[in-house]
Amino acid sequence: MTATDKQGQGDSCHNGIDPRHPAFPSREKNVADFRGKGVLSHVPPHVLERLERAFAEKEESEEVRCVGCGELFERPVGRGRPRLYCPDCVPAVGVAGAAEMARRWRALNPEAVEAYNRARRVSHERRPCVECGEEFTPNRVDRLVCSERCRGARKRRQAKAREAA
Repeated sequence: MTATDKQGQGDSCHNGIDPRHPAFPSREKNVADFRGKGVLSHVPPHVLERLERAFAEKEESEEVRCVGCGELFERPVGRGRPRLYCPDCVPAVGVAGAAEMARRWRALNPEAVEAYNRARRVSHERRPCVECGEEFTPNRVDRLVCSERCRGARKRRQAKAREAA
């Protein structure tokens, strides 16, 4: 095959399409211009809508608060994940970076940390021990006995009940 034979062929995914053709994907940026000309008539409407949204004129940036430091910064608008951090607070990659960002957040939000810790602390009501009947404050939700002595007594009582059965 000579060099002149290769000129008429496109690359493998665009075989038979002339690169100068108006609908050639790498050259076409404005989908709306070709919609009425029948060039994109074979493309489903939902795909055309997605293409129009992708190439639509958008704001260049928006002003948002950094998750790390709380300062305002300009965030570019467009495709992809939105930036959450200003350039000064971009977390390092890996576990060390995540730990550092968590430390910064806790330092900047002490009231949220305190509210979280308060919600985690559970206070249990006083209840009677199932063995001796003495009132005690359990340190766990499922605690039934007040001491090691009562725990041993309960285990012995249950063992005798199992042997008798």
